Parts: sequence; C-alpha cells; structure tokens
Amino acid sequence: MENKKVTGRTSGHSGFFSVRQPLFLALMRERNKWVLLLLVLFCSQARALGQFSDSVHYYVKLASTGSINRTSDKSAYLLTHSAAFRMSREALKLNLTGSYLYGKQNDLLSNNDVHAAVDFNFYHTPRLYSWGLGSFSKSYSLKVVSQYQAGLGMAYSVFENQFGFLNLSDGFLYESSDLYRADSTRQLYHTVRNSFRLMYKLSYKDFVNLEGTHFLQNSLQYGDDYIFRSINSLSVKLTSWLRLTSSLIFNRVSRTNSENLLISYGLVVEHYF
Repeated sequence: MENKKVTGRTSGHSGFFSVRQPLFLALMRERNKWVLLLLVLFCSQARALGQFSDSVHYYVKLASTGSINRTSDKSAYLLTHSAAFRMSREALKLNLTGSYLYGKQNDLLSNNDVHAAVDFNFYHTPRLYSWGLGSFSKSYSLKVVSQYQAGLGMAYSVFENQFGFLNLSDGFLYESSDLYRADSTRQLYHTVRNSFRLMYKLSYKDFVNLEGTHFLQNSLQYGDDYIFRSINSLSVKLTSWLRLTSSLIFNRVSRTNSENLLISYGLVVEHYF
C-alpha cells in the first residue's frame, strides 16, 4: 500500500511537470533571448564609452598670419592673431577661441575685427554629440558693430580616422546685433537662426593638413537674412609644435550687404598636454 501511495504521488507530480514543461521551456528560451539582448546592448555601450578617456587632456594653439602688398603708389596689409584652448575629459570637450584681425589699404582702415567664443561638446557616442555655443563678434568691413549669439544643437561625424574626418552639425541660435544696413542706417536687431555647419579635415600622416569649416546661418523670421562664413587652411608640420600655414576666409552678411575675402599665411604654434 505504501508503494502504491508513493507511486501515485510520483505519477501525480510527473503529470504536472509533463503538462507544464513546454510552457516552462518556452519561458526559459524567452528569458535567454532577453538576457542575450541585454548583454549585447551592455557590451556595445561599454565599448563606446570605453573609447573615452577618464583623464583630462589640454590643447593650446597660437597663430599669427598676415599678408602685405606694396607697390610704388599703393600699399595694403592684413594681420591676424588667434588663440585656442581646449579641455577634454571623458565625454565632454570645452573650447575657448579668440581672434583679432587688423588691416589697412593706402593708410585707410579696411579691417578691424574681433571674435571670441566659448563652446562645449557632450558626446553621446564617439561620433554623435550635442553642443552649446556662446560668441561675440564685431567687424568693421562687414559693418557689424556688435553681434552676440547663443544656442544649442547636434553634430555627427560621418567618418573619422587617421586620414581625417567629415562632420555635420545643425542647431538653433539666438542673435542680438548692432549693425549698419546697406543704406548706412544703424539698426539694433534680434533674430533666431538655424545654424548649419560642415567641417572637414584631410591629413597625410599629420604632416600636411587641409582643414575647412563652413557655416550657413539663415534667419527663421526673414528669408533674405543669412550669414555665410567659409574658413579653409592648409598647413605643413615643421616640428612637433610648429606649423607653416596659409588660410582663405570668406564672409558674407546679407543684412548689411557686405562681404570680405581674406588670404593670409604665417605660423602656428600648438601643444598637447
């Protein structure tokens, strides 16, 4: 009788497991799928974040360029001084830049321009990051007495390797300007702009670098109001910290109906630490 009871209990539990086993195995297989998916996501995220360094890196750049043109009865010169500082830590980069441009033609002032900016990049992945910007500019040749811009946006590196990179960026800027219109009337001006940027660099063993940054900033309020800026440079490394460089810069401000084209050459001192 005891054997029958034991047998009966055993057969009862066996029946229970035989009914529940397919469901149990299905749940186990589904759980394994989710665990595998979470492991893949975790590993990919760890791999992306692992490419960022925990240490702090600094970069300093000083440049002095210019051009001189003199004939028997005419003369022109242009001098540009600029400085840049960058701090990088993990997924955050902070940039400070400033430049001063001064020029004369036949003893008459042609350029007296100042630009200063602070911006940050926060990297979500090694190629995708959000940015914030604050800047001040003034330009005698572009008829801008003062210009303040501040905004936010996103940027993405289409490719980036030892041969260079291609980066696309878009965002929105609030602008407050004091400028002279084409008819010489002075205007205090406020607008919101869409700011599109294309930035590239081509490098041959870091010995010869071709770099460019191009901005198109359209006003969201006025269709004929835009700012276009193109900066191109070609540099050759002389030592680990010194480069010979030449640059071509074009600016146009439609609201003042002004533009300038600047060609210069000089030296760049840079240091990483």
